[in-house]
Amino acid sequence: MKSNVSFLRRLGSIMYDLLLVFSFVFFIAGVVILINKKEPITNSLFFYFLTLPVIFGYFSFSWVKGKQTLGMRA
Repeated sequence: MKSNVSFLRRLGSIMYDLLLVFSFVFFIAGVVILINKKEPITNSLFFYFLTLPVIFGYFSFSWVKGKQTLGMRA
């Protein structure tokens, strides 16, 4: 199956999805800092294992529910 999508459009959808993923990670960091009594996150492995399912959940939900991510739809 041949795709007629240009390279710039693909790059734009990747950037759009990265912006959404960054906002999810930023939100999680804020919640973790509030729970941690405004102390910085010192254990980065904990934060990594906390954000990984959220990022995976975004992409898997997008692909299962609508067959495309939000960046691909834009």
